Amino acid sequence: MEGGSHHTPPAPPFCPQGQLYTVVTGDSLFLIAQRFGVSLEALIAANPQIPNPDLIFPGQVICVPLMTAPPMPPVPHCPGAAYTVVQGDTLFQIARRFGVTLEALLAANPQITNPDLIFPGQVICLPVAVEPHCPTGLTYMVAPGDTLFSIARRLGVSVEVLLRLNPEITDPNRIHPGQLLCVPVPSPVVSPIEEPVVPPMPVPTLPGPSIPCPPREEMPIPYPEPPVVSPSPCPPREKERYPSVPGTPMPDPYYPGSFVYAEPRVPWEECPYRRRRRRRLICRRRRRL
Repeated sequence: MEGGSHHTPPAPPFCPQGQLYTVVTGDSLFLIAQRFGVSLEALIAANPQIPNPDLIFPGQVICVPLMTAPPMPPVPHCPGAAYTVVQGDTLFQIARRFGVTLEALLAANPQITNPDLIFPGQVICLPVAVEPHCPTGLTYMVAPGDTLFSIARRLGVSVEVLLRLNPEITDPNRIHPGQLLCVPVPSPVVSPIEEPVVPPMPVPTLPGPSIPCPPREEMPIPYPEPPVVSPSPCPPREKERYPSVPGTPMPDPYYPGSFVYAEPRVPWEECPYRRRRRRRLICRRRRRL
């Protein structure tokens, strides 16, 4: 483009022992190294044209070196058999798989300096398995974290039984992974035979003869006779007595201690139901008479 600057990608690097890769958006040298299974240092060394490893751009062509395996150690002289390590193997798993101790496997492979570092394709020597003197014929290989107590508990025996079958163990607290122990034969568990429970035979219910119920007798309920109350005649009301002679006092039959005087007889009904003032006047007049 005239009057402007444009970026010219560099020439592809020389990559005799690898493959070329074109950078895409979002790539970094770390991601590319992780994607192809190589180290970041090897990727930077294969691309000396990159001055800043943190600065790459899409469309840039870089060289990805091939992943080379470490040099294979010489195959040891094996009195027993040879075994080629596969992906995921460990010395402990190999020893357990072939029934040997971890110490015997390490002694047969002196070229292994780090027991925790073996790689696929490595050839190791398997020692001849020495059958331990075990009267029961059953062995158990100690795993990491095992103790005699945990092994005895797992097998359902006591620690004393394990020590009796393994007299080479002088310290019960010191056992190591890969060690073979003689274990007792598990006793078969005899489950009690349950007798079949026969359900009781149901009692047949036969229809019995229908017996008519006797008629219910109506029993009279005795009630007490009401007491006979004979009406007592009311005593005759004493005839009102008034003095015959006017002005003569006479005891009042209805109000003890009071006296009445002879005066013309006035019916009591006439006095209370008249007007108060009129009633008093009439009563006074009649009393004066």
